[in-house]
Amino acid sequence: VECGDGLFKKKKMEKRVVACSGDEHQSAFDSILGSTKTGVIVGGMWGSVHAAWEAKPIAGQNTGALLFQTARSVSVNAGKLAVLAAVFESSKQAAKSARGKDDAVNSFIGGCIAGSFAGLKGGPHKAIGGSLLVGTLAALTHIGIHSHAPQVDKMQHLEKYQNQ
Repeated sequence: VECGDGLFKKKKMEKRVVACSGDEHQSAFDSILGSTKTGVIVGGMWGSVHAAWEAKPIAGQNTGALLFQTARSVSVNAGKLAVLAAVFESSKQAAKSARGKDDAVNSFIGGCIAGSFAGLKGGPHKAIGGSLLVGTLAALTHIGIHSHAPQVDKMQHLEKYQNQ
């Protein structure tokens, strides 16, 4: 079954309709780029919240300074989270390529590398703690998403409604 442009194409094989989405055959580069974009967006939102929380406006204070502080917070947090997301996803994709499987172990490996990268500034203890924490959370998230998601044949449901 060939997939194209994220649209569903179908092919009957042994009386079974097979559906395919763009996510299943996404390249490693596209996956890393998507995670980096998500990191920028989430980091920017976190930076906005952080700037609003830390802002202490005083009557008559220069608004330019507040805007500069907000922009700095947004850009710094967006950059940090984008780098961590890129490190996580590239490590996960490298593990997937080396192991030939897409499972929770790859997420654990990616999480360990990203967590240790995040904790490097705090010293070796923080790097090890961050590695184990983020790796475990990434593996548990992978397990939670992939084990409880119902496996639905989308094309079969679509044909059922079209034939009515």
